[in-house]
Amino acid sequence: MIDGQSKYEIQPIREVILNISNEFFMNHLMLMLYLQRQFQ
Repeated sequence: MIDGQSKYEIQPIREVILNISNEFFMNHLMLMLYLQRQFQ
Protein backbone atom coordinates (compact mmCIF):
# COMPACT_ATOMS: atom_id res chain seq x y z
CA MET A 1 0.00 0.00 0.00
CA ILE A 2 2.78 2.43 0.95
CA ASP A 3 4.78 1.50 -2.17
CA GLY A 4 1.77 2.23 -4.38
CA GLN A 5 1.27 5.64 -2.76
CA SER A 6 4.95 6.59 -3.19
CA LYS A 7 4.76 5.72 -6.91
CA TYR A 8 1.76 8.02 -7.35
CA GLU A 9 3.58 10.83 -5.52
CA ILE A 10 6.73 10.53 -7.65
CA GLN A 11 4.87 10.55 -11.01
CA PRO A 12 3.45 14.13 -10.83
CA ILE A 13 6.86 15.51 -9.78
CA ARG A 14 8.40 13.91 -12.88
CA GLU A 15 5.67 15.46 -15.05
CA VAL A 16 6.25 18.89 -13.47
CA ILE A 17 10.00 18.64 -14.17
CA LEU A 18 9.31 17.60 -17.78
CA ASN A 19 6.87 20.50 -18.23
CA ILE A 20 9.41 23.00 -16.84
CA SER A 21 12.22 21.65 -19.06
CA ASN A 22 9.91 21.72 -22.11
CA GLU A 23 8.93 25.35 -21.40
CA PHE A 24 12.61 26.30 -20.92
CA PHE A 25 13.53 24.56 -24.20
CA MET A 26 10.73 26.32 -26.09
CA ASN A 27 11.69 29.72 -24.65
CA HIS A 28 15.35 29.09 -25.59
CA LEU A 29 14.32 28.04 -29.11
CA MET A 30 12.16 31.16 -29.59
CA LEU A 31 14.98 33.36 -28.28
CA MET A 32 17.49 31.82 -30.72
CA LEU A 33 15.08 32.28 -33.66
CA TYR A 34 14.48 35.90 -32.60
CA LEU A 35 18.21 36.62 -32.37
CA GLN A 36 18.87 35.00 -35.75
CA ARG A 37 16.23 37.24 -37.32
CA GLN A 38 17.76 40.35 -35.71
CA PHE A 39 21.29 39.69 -37.00
CA GLN A 40 20.40 38.81 -40.60
